[in-house]
Amino acid sequence: FMTDTEEEIKRKLNKAYCPEGIIKNNPILDYCKHIIFEKTKEFKIERPKKFGGNLSFYKYQELENYFAKKEIHPLDLKQSTAKEINKLLNPVRKHFKTGKAAKLYKQISSFESTR
Repeated sequence: FMTDTEEEIKRKLNKAYCPEGIIKNNPILDYCKHIIFEKTKEFKIERPKKFGGNLSFYKYQELENYFAKKEIHPLDLKQSTAKEINKLLNPVRKHFKTGKAAKLYKQISSFESTR
């Protein structure tokens, strides 16, 4: 949700279906393809050097190929995806916490999810 906190985004993506090397019906890769690569020029996978170090991708197909070859661990993909989605949502969060939109944000926040 656009109103989710950074922690909620991280928690939800960490629980998401994303089996190693599987690209079909993978929601994390779908987020990358349809959200992140539509809005950013570079997608970074940050990981310790002992696990191969950082990677940068400029096209979705490159990311998909690396993931399919199991050169990116699902947790690294999930964490990097959460970071990018949070970057994209920060201006939205700021907008809803100030000015006229704050009232709407308060109302939206009071709604309960049925799931």
